[in-house]
Amino acid sequence: MGVITGIRKVTRPYSLRYGAGSVLESSGSVSDYLRNLVMNHADTRTFLKFYLSRRISKNLPAIIRGLDPEEDFMRAACRMSRTIDPDRPQWLTTEQSTSVNSLPEIAGLIHQRDEISQSLERPLAKHKGTTVYENYRKLNRELTGAKKRAQDALLLQI
Repeated sequence: MGVITGIRKVTRPYSLRYGAGSVLESSGSVSDYLRNLVMNHADTRTFLKFYLSRRISKNLPAIIRGLDPEEDFMRAACRMSRTIDPDRPQWLTTEQSTSVNSLPEIAGLIHQRDEISQSLERPLAKHKGTTVYENYRKLNRELTGAKKRAQDALLLQI
């Protein structure tokens, strides 16, 4: 059923029933009594307990302030998570993560940092307050940021 409808997740009869109940509730055209009759519920508590979505899909701050609730915008915003591919890679492998070190910008930063590091005596903390140590720390921060940006870009490409 899910393949036919284009829904990637497994579609069960309960999912269709739940969706139908949500549509009946949000339409505003169906009374509680008619909804209970259609859903074959004895009273409204069944719907409230098992079918009413726990997600708030209304623009409550706008409603409270007396502004336009922008229902189309809120409906689109609430649907955004449905388009996310659950099978997309969310993390890089160790090999992919370290592959960014070979990029020219990052390799240059690593080389500069290592040159400064080799010129300092150990432990490095003993050089706190010196300009050389501050340059070393600045290069480390730049390197960390450059790696993160490159890894994020690589993850988007995969």
